[in-house]
This record gives sequence, structure tokens and C-alpha cells, in this order.
Amino acid sequence: MKLTYWVCAAKDDDRCYSIRTTTRKAAIAERDLLGHEYFEPPVKVIVTYKSAFDLLYKCQSEGGLDESGE
Repeated sequence: MKLTYWVCAAKDDDRCYSIRTTTRKAAIAERDLLGHEYFEPPVKVIVTYKSAFDLLYKCQSEGGLDESGE
């Protein structure tokens, strides 16, 4: 299975504060609202997983999911 989302990485803060949305349009709108100076442009992320547990495991593993979806 695949999970696709868009992320605008926080420039000067922890990545947990990055913008994450289901569409590029929503990511751009959120970045416009919060300020271009604080977030990178949106990047598409595709996460491939086998089951809900596999997805949870990937999210909670050391480092979590990065912008490459790995």
C-alpha cells in the first residue's frame, strides 16, 4: 500500500513542526499563511507499507519517516 502526502520542511525548527498535508494545494496555502521564510517549498512524499502496523512501526522507528518516505 502507499500513503502520499506533501511536506514543507521547517527551516529553523525541529521537523515535527513541518507542514504536512494531503494535497500540494493545501501545503502551499498553509505555507502562505504561516510564512515562506519559515518553511521550504512543498515536497511530495510516498510511503510504501505492508500493513497498518508496518506503517506505525516506520513512523515510530528512530528517525521516523523522512521526506524520502523511507
